[in-house]
Amino acid sequence: PLLMAVDLTDTVTGGHHAAWSAAIRSAAQAPYCLVADQRLVGLQLLLLVREELEEQVSDIRAGAVRCGTLGAGNKGVVAASFSIFATSICIVDCHLAAGQSQGCASERLASFHHILESLRLEKDRTWGIGECSELNRQLTRDRFMSDCSSWSGNAADMSCSDSRNVFEHDLVIWAGDTNARLWMDSSMRQPLDRAQLFAALDNSRLGQLLDAHDEICLQRRQGALAFFQEAPVSFWPTYKIKPRSSAKLTDGSRNRADRGECFDAKREPAYTDRILWRARTDTHVEVLSYDSVQSVEVSDHRPV
Repeated sequence: PLLMAVDLTDTVTGGHHAAWSAAIRSAAQAPYCLVADQRLVGLQLLLLVREELEEQVSDIRAGAVRCGTLGAGNKGVVAASFSIFATSICIVDCHLAAGQSQGCASERLASFHHILESLRLEKDRTWGIGECSELNRQLTRDRFMSDCSSWSGNAADMSCSDSRNVFEHDLVIWAGDTNARLWMDSSMRQPLDRAQLFAALDNSRLGQLLDAHDEICLQRRQGALAFFQEAPVSFWPTYKIKPRSSAKLTDGSRNRADRGECFDAKREPAYTDRILWRARTDTHVEVLSYDSVQSVEVSDHRPV
């Protein structure tokens, strides 16, 4: 890919942040520059661009919103935005509050609204240090001042003195651990029984089940979430999965006993890990793949 964005949650310490940064950059098959490495407690967002495109990247910004108890940063978002050619892109990495009891869905929706109202993306002159030399030069104070003085009104290059909100971008990608759950009905008071979920998966009725029972699908019918789109979900629930149990979700049999053993008995399975997007009318988005990665077993979630 020309661009890569990797969002992480629950990375715990600065040492974990550094290890993930090194591992992801090492795994990249082609030479990439690290455009942004934004962190907030357990959240981490990495943006990488191929070296041959580094001169086309400009207007790099960062922001964060804390949503934990008393303003703690264990829940919330980190975000980064940039312009490439004539397109401005904002990536948001979220981790919203957990819970499958009455009121939890409303709390998560309130956090989503709070983030949209509060998140501001500001210029950050510290990024790029130690990365590609040409990008470093672009990130110096002289370059920022030059950008401001030469700005001619291009929609993808706003004033350097102004912050941006989420919707002031051509494309917004919202990803991470939404902690969304499956509910018995639209009141979202009682979690859906896993037997109904497994039956829908057995009979290829997952889309119908999600429309009627998934928290994000229900909340996208009105309010701020209605501005965002999502590709059809066809994969298995990404939470809460026991370690080293992915083979039971990917083998040919997939019998009910094996499935029951894969998920934590105290938490009903759910599609907590999602990728949503919002694009301006003149910005085309084509989703080539939307799937979970069952081979990564270091967490009780599966990455998407």
